[in-house]
Amino acid sequence: MRCHLVYNVPNTGSNIIKSSRKIKAFLQHTDIPINEIGNRQNIKVDSWPKRSPISVTEHLYKGFSSSMPTLLYHLRERVRIKFTPDDIFISNLMSPFFPGAVGVTELSINQELRPKVFAPISPLHCNVEVKTKHINKNYLDAIARLIPNVDFLLIITGKYWWYQWD
Repeated sequence: MRCHLVYNVPNTGSNIIKSSRKIKAFLQHTDIPINEIGNRQNIKVDSWPKRSPISVTEHLYKGFSSSMPTLLYHLRERVRIKFTPDDIFISNLMSPFFPGAVGVTELSINQELRPKVFAPISPLHCNVEVKTKHINKNYLDAIARLIPNVDFLLIITGKYWWYQWD
């Protein structure tokens, strides 16, 4: 059993590493399926910036990787995950979200072989009048379309989400 965690991963490290990741991200957006973040397991997250959404990724990664092998993906990567039947898939949709947005979640979601558990992550958000790059009516509609095919919907809450979005 493995956990595949798709969320926001910071571009940290030396200037060479940062430049390499930017080049990989560019190549991905030209439809070349290349691993943007390098090693997906045993990632040192303690030096990551302590701000949302990076802090959310850090907490989730630490929690899951303490109990099972956990592979980390940046949500904007254009790679398709090769699931096994006992995998767990915890993911955020592409962000910023717009109709037709494609990242690792969107590429992996409709594969023939499904993971044992499919659980998308979304901020708790109810105000359909909000129009930002991250949260908007199109995003909420995309989450609604997923609901019939998910096992769990993980909701992110806290002061930041309440005061920022609602």
